[in-house]
Amino acid sequence: MAIKPSDRLRRIAAEIREELRKLDSLYAEWRGVDPGTGTLSLILRGKASIFHDFYCGAERIFKSVADEINGGIPAGESWHRLLLNDMKLDMPGLRPPAISEDTYKLLSDFLNFRHKFRNIYGFDLEFEKVAEIEKKFSEAHEKFRADIEAFLVFVENLAQTRQTQGE
Repeated sequence: MAIKPSDRLRRIAAEIREELRKLDSLYAEWRGVDPGTGTLSLILRGKASIFHDFYCGAERIFKSVADEINGGIPAGESWHRLLLNDMKLDMPGLRPPAISEDTYKLLSDFLNFRHKFRNIYGFDLEFEKVAEIEKKFSEAHEKFRADIEAFLVFVENLAQTRQTQGE
């Protein structure tokens, strides 16, 4: 038996809510980092890992949206960048923007950081780079969460509409 589009949208909404809960836990973990309890290197690694995980969580949400609503995840070498860009687009007849332009700009910095984090050894982390992205974390988390909560209203309304139409 095929899954109805309205049921897929409900699943997406539930998956997004679960991912938001995980991102909230990540944010809470970051707020609990105590510089007096470890060496600078371990603190840098820990914080960098949190900022990496934050973007990865956001990207998992974007992949669900792209796969189930947009019609697919972008392909090619720069698919990560294309996926992020797609999330700020208003797609009339398909969906509203999932994130605002301001959130896009913040997340773009986190995408760049994630790429660097994945491609260096932890001991090569630069304090200044980690401190720079850390300054943006609270705002990025808050704006991202607010944007996605607003987008979830669209997803859940779309699921209700499709259910009413018998899809």
